[in-house]
Amino acid sequence: MPAVVMFTDIRGFTRMSEKMDPQAVIGILNEYFEKMVGVINANGGHIDKFIGDAIMAYWGVPDPDPDAARRAIAAALGMRHEMEALNAKFLAQGLPQIGTGFGINAGDVVAGSLGSSDRMEYTVIGDVVNTAQRAESNAMAQQILITEAVWKIVGDQLDADSLEPRLVKGRTEPVLFWSVKGFKSGAASKSAAS
Repeated sequence: MPAVVMFTDIRGFTRMSEKMDPQAVIGILNEYFEKMVGVINANGGHIDKFIGDAIMAYWGVPDPDPDAARRAIAAALGMRHEMEALNAKFLAQGLPQIGTGFGINAGDVVAGSLGSSDRMEYTVIGDVVNTAQRAESNAMAQQILITEAVWKIVGDQLDADSLEPRLVKGRTEPVLFWSVKGFKSGAASKSAAS
């Protein structure tokens, strides 16, 4: 089943949280998740799970969405914008600023309920998911990395830089990534109207 998968993760959060009161850490994470989940939902995404300070989200499953890749990138751009406002608020409160890396991949996944008889979760699994996470792990703070699969779907709509191929965990061949700056002028509004 075709899907688009996005991972986000706060850069340096473990190191930062070592120096903070646990209640402050929970407060920062909850405020961060509130803003990020709102943007994902507004762009038609589904939260798969929270993994510590990371978020896994997907589009196009269970209902196919031909605009899933554009929606996922719009979500990442919106999340990056929300981070600016959130960081200004944290700075005013004397809290540390945070940066998030993003990784987005597209392709066939296995979707369904997974778990045990005591606890089941609807999720997506497969190489597409693993590669989305590898893209995220290669992203710097506030950087949105997409894979070749995503580039082939929406690359003509993006202002993005192609990066040198990178070896990533679990792959024998280097993976191509593009760093997304935004949509080309008119591409986001034209695509959103369709």
